[in-house]
Amino acid sequence: MKEYDQVELIVEKECYAKDDVHIGMVGWICNEQRVNGQWLVSFDQYGELPEIACISVKEVDLKVITPSQYDVKRNTKILEDWVECSGLD
Repeated sequence: MKEYDQVELIVEKECYAKDDVHIGMVGWICNEQRVNGQWLVSFDQYGELPEIACISVKEVDLKVITPSQYDVKRNTKILEDWVECSGLD
């Protein structure tokens, strides 16, 4: 892993949940150095909303994803939210 990699949280843990970060969320590594096996990760909201959290996450709890995987995941979530809000499901 390296700075600016897009990553997905692959576990659900209380230490992350207290900052509203949950399994399946996508963020990006925002520091060039890993400290004690952890990376500083920014979890952004969709669009131009402020970030949800910027927290240290254990490397073993992250999976690097390609931009295309991220775009599919992001666009699927946007579509699911739209369908739910529109009552078309």
